[in-house]
Amino acid sequence: MPSALTERHIALLEEKKRILRVRSSMVEWSIINGYQPAKHHMLIITELQRLVERLIAAVAKGDVDSEDGLRLMVLEPPGSAKSTYISKLFPPWFLAQINEHIKDLGILACSHSGDLAADFGRAARNLVESNERWLGYNLTPDSRAADKWATTNRGYYQSAGVGAGISGRRAHLGVIDDFCGTEEEASSKTFNDKIWVWYENDFVPRLQPHAARVIIANHRNEDDLVGRLMQKEAAKWRVIKLRLLIESQEQANEDPLKRKIGEWLWPEYFTKSMVDERMQNPRASGIQQQEPSPEAGGFFKLTDLIGYTPEQLPPMDEMRVYAASDHAISIKQTSDYSCFIVAGYARGQLWILDTVWDRLDTKQAVDEMMRLAKKWQPIYWWAEKGFISKAIGPFLQDRMMEEKQFINVIEVNPAVDKQTRAHSIQGMMRLGSVRFPTFNTKWWSRARHELLFFPNGRNDDFVDAISHLGMGVYQMIDVKKKIEIKHEAPVGFNLTPRILKEQGKREIRDRVMADR
Repeated sequence: MPSALTERHIALLEEKKRILRVRSSMVEWSIINGYQPAKHHMLIITELQRLVERLIAAVAKGDVDSEDGLRLMVLEPPGSAKSTYISKLFPPWFLAQINEHIKDLGILACSHSGDLAADFGRAARNLVESNERWLGYNLTPDSRAADKWATTNRGYYQSAGVGAGISGRRAHLGVIDDFCGTEEEASSKTFNDKIWVWYENDFVPRLQPHAARVIIANHRNEDDLVGRLMQKEAAKWRVIKLRLLIESQEQANEDPLKRKIGEWLWPEYFTKSMVDERMQNPRASGIQQQEPSPEAGGFFKLTDLIGYTPEQLPPMDEMRVYAASDHAISIKQTSDYSCFIVAGYARGQLWILDTVWDRLDTKQAVDEMMRLAKKWQPIYWWAEKGFISKAIGPFLQDRMMEEKQFINVIEVNPAVDKQTRAHSIQGMMRLGSVRFPTFNTKWWSRARHELLFFPNGRNDDFVDAISHLGMGVYQMIDVKKKIEIKHEAPVGFNLTPRILKEQGKREIRDRVMADR
């Protein structure tokens, strides 16, 4: 029978073994804090542990040029507890990896608001305070703020809001948890530009040369931070993309959890009714499925994109031809494209006839406008105010006088919001009143992609041009309808000579407007 001393030694040995397991296994660390990792959490934990192993090896060897395996991106729907494991549980466990080969480790954690970042910092700090036995360290007495604290094993933690300036020591681990807080921000090019500048000029410079990076996000926009990183340095990132619901075999084939069609994420927590409700949201693609646009489209639907064949096009003598343009007068590779669209209205349909879509300098833009004007003779040409009069106006006027080919350019003051600007053409397309030359392989695939991804796509040149066209044509259609209305007096209303005269004036005015 073992003595009490032996039992105590056994108990101490078992406790020491468990402490070592907790410090070496994030799964054990999660369990002793009351969490039971689900299948997708286990996937995240595995990737985090691999990240730490590579980082510590690089730091210990002094291999400051090594970036292999040091960047992890986790794209998951809201409510999947990704922040719980990465922003709350991971930092205390990460700092427990300091050993005789690693003198110190620092963490920089950022979120879309300073308050949220501080909340994550507070949760991680509280775990440190209550787990000294397991972690082997605690907080220093003089550094315990929620957004900035240090540990007795020479570790340190700092949090900040995305977009804010960052000062202090350089970190070995940089975490960005939800860089975007609202759908309005996700759809804003100005916001996405701002985040990219902050990432390159504030976040990255605060990291050690061999630091690890972890980004947790919802991929809502093709041009957001995730999209730009995938475009510029995809090979450097390990991406874990988990959709809420598997809807196709293609999605099943690329799913890290090997789910089948109809299976959803974390069934132990998400119920079928919760999944159904989330997927009914037309914006679910980016938030729930980690795609900037659903396969069926968002603002513009796949069913709105109706094609026509050359044989279906009405005769030109039946058409009223119009044009519109979105100008970006620059040939720099980083600039937007200029897009000119010509369309004819006939038989209640708007038929897209011709398109110029390229990076153009001023001379090239004028050349293309004149070419399209000669070929199609548009009644009106709509363009955003400022681009014509201030940028190419003098050049265009000289060419028109020289060639005796005049373009009736109407400069418009569009709504600031691109989606508001696109409502007219969206309404026409939703009614099936717009026809596209889908047989034109030169530009149609690009236009289709841009329409389906709007407003979360990287570019919107075609959308801007067709939006100007939609607003202008809608006004013309509205005038035509007014002309066709018979000005009949209400029952019991006396038609006096004065009323008949005013009615005649209205009819003449409407005809003049339509002709102009």
